[in-house]
Amino acid sequence: MAVESQTTYNTSINVALYDGRTRVGQKLTIPRSSVSKLSFPLKIRDGNPTFAIYLSIYKVSDGSLLGKKLWGVASSLTSSWSWKEVTFDKAIPVNEEVYICVDAPDATPAGNVVAVGWEDSDVKGGELLSFYESGVWIDQTGHDCPYEYTYLTSHLWIEGTALHYLDEYINEKALEAADSIICYEDEVVSHAGNMIHN
Repeated sequence: MAVESQTTYNTSINVALYDGRTRVGQKLTIPRSSVSKLSFPLKIRDGNPTFAIYLSIYKVSDGSLLGKKLWGVASSLTSSWSWKEVTFDKAIPVNEEVYICVDAPDATPAGNVVAVGWEDSDVKGGELLSFYESGVWIDQTGHDCPYEYTYLTSHLWIEGTALHYLDEYINEKALEAADSIICYEDEVVSHAGNMIHN
């Protein structure tokens, strides 16, 4: 397992329904990996929030959800910063640009606010902070969201209908001989190239 992170932050951004913002996170590319853990720094900003908080991964290309995990309820947070982590039930395969984010779809009522860390300068090249407000992702160029995710690099991945491999022990003969071959920690790819969960 390996870890990718951006842990710098010097201010905060709200997750609050009163401004229509229900997701805050980082827009970045995760190549040929299977993400098992995700974390962000959180705190209560105002009021007494009690809504559910998920940590999620969404595709940039079409906005669809790749995976999410309930962290807990906002009332479990305090007014001090603390990194909060989830471990996904199954590691999430990713090979594209995504939003990794704090996800609070039921952030209500107004005035009960959770804050997510925010770095108001560009500290991670090729990435940026983004938030989902009133049904639209809004990118914040020159800013970053702190995060950490744990991942396993894939030995095998699919692009279109083509099957690719990285390691010498996965070769064409093995593909011809086997109906399926392990490519992620908890997934297999069938000989036809269809990804399924164990």
